[in-house]
Amino acid sequence: MIIKSRCIFDGVSPEPYEGYVAIKENKIHSVLKGDSIPVRLRNDEEVLDVGNRTVMAGFCDNHVHIFLAALDLTTCSLRDCESEEEAAKRLADFYKNRKDKWVIGFGWCNYDWANQELPSKETLDKYFGDRPVMLINDELHALWVNSKALELCGIDKYTENPQYGEIYRDEKGEPTGYILEQSAMRLFTDIALDYTEEEEKGLIKTFVKEAHKKGVTSVGDMEIIGIMKSDIYKALECEKELKVRVFFSPSIQKPLDEFIELKGNFDSDNLSLLGAKGFIDGTPLGHTGLMIDDYKDMPGFKGEPVLHLAELRNKVEQLNGEGIPVRLHACGDGAVREALDDIEKANHNRGLENVRNTIEHIECLHPDDIGRFAKSGTIASIQPNHMTMNSMEEHPIFDILGQKRSELSWPAKTLSRSGACVALGTDCPIVPLEPMMTLYCAINRVMEDGSPQGGWNPKEKYTVQEALKGVTVNNAYLFKMEDKIGTLESGKYADIVVLSEDIFKKDVLDILDIKVDITVWNGEKVYERKGGEHE
Repeated sequence: MIIKSRCIFDGVSPEPYEGYVAIKENKIHSVLKGDSIPVRLRNDEEVLDVGNRTVMAGFCDNHVHIFLAALDLTTCSLRDCESEEEAAKRLADFYKNRKDKWVIGFGWCNYDWANQELPSKETLDKYFGDRPVMLINDELHALWVNSKALELCGIDKYTENPQYGEIYRDEKGEPTGYILEQSAMRLFTDIALDYTEEEEKGLIKTFVKEAHKKGVTSVGDMEIIGIMKSDIYKALECEKELKVRVFFSPSIQKPLDEFIELKGNFDSDNLSLLGAKGFIDGTPLGHTGLMIDDYKDMPGFKGEPVLHLAELRNKVEQLNGEGIPVRLHACGDGAVREALDDIEKANHNRGLENVRNTIEHIECLHPDDIGRFAKSGTIASIQPNHMTMNSMEEHPIFDILGQKRSELSWPAKTLSRSGACVALGTDCPIVPLEPMMTLYCAINRVMEDGSPQGGWNPKEKYTVQEALKGVTVNNAYLFKMEDKIGTLESGKYADIVVLSEDIFKKDVLDILDIKVDITVWNGEKVYERKGGEHE
């Protein structure tokens, strides 16, 4: 196959150009400039002339929770509900004729509700008296459950809170139905999300199909709430059904020997162990983020780590010693500083070797720590979509952190200027698998409706080229696959996306109008949008 376009962005050249990409089997044979295709390549090859549509490397999303993302695609979304009651009623309508063992939903956020109060089991009990309900919030850090779920999971007033988690209770000590942080969430998810192997395969295939539709050809899968389906991925790979590259990171809590075994068993270009996922804190919006200074609205409180820091430091050193990177969830500036301290300590005597550790989210960064990313070779993984989850005009982060600290929230440009590698992703299903939204938010720093005018912290805006590299080149580097994917170059895998327009000539505020027309994975055309025509 040969793809010809007047807008090829190869990820190497500073500007797009007219030319073509020639594919032989599953690799890129050549990428050349010019409007004519050499005869030696044209013979017996399908030539796809896409006009002015952008041709570029397939999107890479470095931070996804694949299994939960698949569930999100097949269950009830509560993302735009404006009240607790509306969420419960929508759920009842969705599951009215379904016979699922558990009622599952995603995306509720009490900050989006008029009263902003935490939800209660009673609201769900009105609609689901005899069916267990488990609803995961928009940050994947809390559950809303009903009385039947509490009963089936054996949770009552006498159940102790697990370490680093909380079962919220009323004045009588009875569980309210609000469950905070992963250790407590697992009391429910371990039971509610118990599926057969075939059911799990079906869910993963649903995710892969969605990835193709969005132009995503490689993903970084992160364990969360104890969920990691590496064995299912392996089975699908053997069946030639895993048509997306998966680089997975299980929980850092696993024994070192298990990581070493995984590293040996999962090492293909399509499925491999990437690193170890660790949590240092929660999120500032939930007051579970670890801060250097007190929360503005909670004087005397800086948040707490969600694990023993001494144990974390030891794990980072052990894993890095085996060449296994860590990917540390750190939202608060205190957590980011702790992550940098641990990484620097673990690699103090390692010379120039770069393990490619990553700090995830970085929702708040202290100015003193900006330069430490590049100096330590630490990758910054940022999800631009997160900042648009709440209205920026009245973003709760201002009340929680204050104006000064908010100015270094999701600081992509600041870190890029410092020399750090900044890799962009979604954290799906916290937000949908939408690379175009990732680009839109990184470039404009605004909500989908264009507010606030001029962008939030506009000094952090990316150019189109910077954003595109953030979802291709830099993620390939994070995956340790920069010599095989991430750019359009001869010899690399033919993971390619064709957009519906020339993204460089589009008004940046209209980028969301651009669609994915064609997705090529490993040389195979796996998706083509119906009605997609070039100009």
